Amino acid sequence: MAEHKNIHHDAIQLYEVIRITEGIPVFLEDHLDRLYHSAQLTGMERLPDPDSLAAMIKKYISSQNQLTGNIKLSFSFSDSASEPLCELNFIPHYYPIKDEYTNGVRVGLLKAVRPIPHAKVQNSGIRERANKAISDNCLFEVLLIDSERNITEGSRSNVFFIKNETLYSTPVENILQGITRLKVVQICKKAGIQVVESAIPVDSLDQYEAAFLTGTSPKILAIASIENIFYKTDLPLLIKIQELYDKMIEDYLLLNF
Repeated sequence: MAEHKNIHHDAIQLYEVIRITEGIPVFLEDHLDRLYHSAQLTGMERLPDPDSLAAMIKKYISSQNQLTGNIKLSFSFSDSASEPLCELNFIPHYYPIKDEYTNGVRVGLLKAVRPIPHAKVQNSGIRERANKAISDNCLFEVLLIDSERNITEGSRSNVFFIKNETLYSTPVENILQGITRLKVVQICKKAGIQVVESAIPVDSLDQYEAAFLTGTSPKILAIASIENIFYKTDLPLLIKIQELYDKMIEDYLLLNF
């Protein structure tokens, strides 16, 4: 498997961004499962086996002598290449500061639909539009709106809403299931917290008490506002889920140390 820095512009690129904590790739198995699922959905299945990929990632982290950060693993498929081109490196990241976890972040809206929502495929068009909206309006993230004016997911995150001790989120079949989102669902199931998957119309956003983003870098991050709608950032259920997720990571690190 070749490692290559010059990815073809006309190629399909599958990728995963994995958080490294204390030199350990957090939830590595889940990330690799999603990578293979994306490859299946796009018909790009010429990947190394999971054990080889895991070994390559761990060897790379060790060689860089970097214990914290995000790595991006990508495979580029092109008709002109006999095998997928692989790129693996640490990439710039931003982890929210304490004040953002406490007071939440500002979020906007963007009309956009991913062509293959279940596959983690590089989509430069949506990314560029999202980055512009975030920069122009001093936002942390934008939530995508589909053709039926329902919230689907963030441009680089998933989103949950809270009302009456229940979590609400867009049905998983309509989005890219983030690893952090998956873990939140697992946490809630174990803790007896109800999670309802249903359409989230834009017009219903003012009906919820709280909302939060989930993602590799932000982990579980309270939303202070979506456009001109404001949410509680100190809701006990939200804080409980944040604490349970941090404990899940702590347990994972202990098991994989």
